[in-house]
Amino acid sequence: MEKHHKQSSHDSDEKTTEFRPFSPAVTPHMRTFHLSWFNLFSCFFTTFSIPPLLPIIRQDLNLTAADIGTAGSASFAGSILSRLLMGPICDLVGPRKAS
Repeated sequence: MEKHHKQSSHDSDEKTTEFRPFSPAVTPHMRTFHLSWFNLFSCFFTTFSIPPLLPIIRQDLNLTAADIGTAGSASFAGSILSRLLMGPICDLVGPRKAS
């Protein structure tokens, strides 16, 4: 049974042959594209937004240098743990559902 999508053209392997980034995300191809850039943006933002705000965060939460070091270590450990977990989850259910 052959699938037909109205929003974009596909080849025989169900790979899209047209790139329409501003089309509605109704096809799995465009949903995957938009989820991918959103995931990249959210990872980039959460990784690089804290250091410029650290003086304000330190003052507002009354953090010591030791507290900030512990938070950095916990963040790094959490990053490693999440990467180790996401690999098998992506293999099990696929990257789209895992995201």
